[in-house]
Amino acid sequence: MSSLCSTKNYKSEQLQILKKDRSDEKLVSKKRILSHRINWLLQDLETAEEVRKVAIDIVKNETKLVRITKTEIGRTLRIQSLLVRACSKLPKT
Repeated sequence: MSSLCSTKNYKSEQLQILKKDRSDEKLVSKKRILSHRINWLLQDLETAEEVRKVAIDIVKNETKLVRITKTEIGRTLRIQSLLVRACSKLPKT
């Protein structure tokens, strides 16, 4: 029974310490909100060029057959979520 009580006391002490740490403004970092809009026409043109280059590279460099899909190109360029999420805003891509 005594071990359970000491564990509860330990936990409550830890919670109090954490609350004190949270109140310290130096430790709390606020996220910066970016308020700029994306120029989808420019984004589309830039992405379309990169997609064409990557598709050609995949065809030339692969020894075995690889499907050129939106997912494969997105993985290569590291913009997979952009291609999936905003495909309607990127018509040329």
